Amino acid sequence: MKLLHFFDGRRIEKHLQIDYIIGLRKYCDVVIYGPYEQEHNGKEISPIKYSKETKLLDVVNIIKPDMLVLPEYAIVKSQLDGCEELAKVTDIPKVSIEIDSYEIDKSLKWHTTLGINFIVSRGPFKKEFFDIPSIWLPWSVPDEFYLKEFTKEKLNKNIIFWWW
Repeated sequence: MKLLHFFDGRRIEKHLQIDYIIGLRKYCDVVIYGPYEQEHNGKEISPIKYSKETKLLDVVNIIKPDMLVLPEYAIVKSQLDGCEELAKVTDIPKVSIEIDSYEIDKSLKWHTTLGINFIVSRGPFKKEFFDIPSIWLPWSVPDEFYLKEFTKEKLNKNIIFWWW
C-alpha cells in the first residue's frame, strides 16, 4: 500500500508532528509532500519538491497513492490554494487528521467539499459533529512507538494535582 501524506513542514514538536508518519513506514510505503519536506526527509521519502504552484491533484496523479492523508483543516487551508480540485479524486480514500476544533464549522464544509472519506480526530469530538465516518484516537501511544530519546531517562514519579 502506498500512502501520500501532505504535510506542512513543521518540526516544532518533531515527535508529535512527523515521527508518527515516519513510524507508518514500517507498515506501508509512505510518500510525504509539502513545504520543506524534501529538505527534511530526502528524496526517498519526499520525491517531489514542494512548489506553491503545483496542485496537490497533480502530485496525486504523479505518485498514484492508494490513500491520501491530509492534516487538519487549519493547516491545509493556508497551504493548498485550489485544493477543492481534490474532490475529483474519487478512486482512493482521502483521510483527514483533525487535531483542534478552532474552526470546526468551516472544517466540516471543507471535508464535504473535498470528499473526505474518513476523519481521524486527535481531539475528543462528538460523533455528530461529522457527517463523515470518524474515529477518535487519543494522543497517547506506547513510548516505544516514537519516544525513544525521551524514555532513556524516564523517571517513575507520582504527580499530584490539587484543586481548591
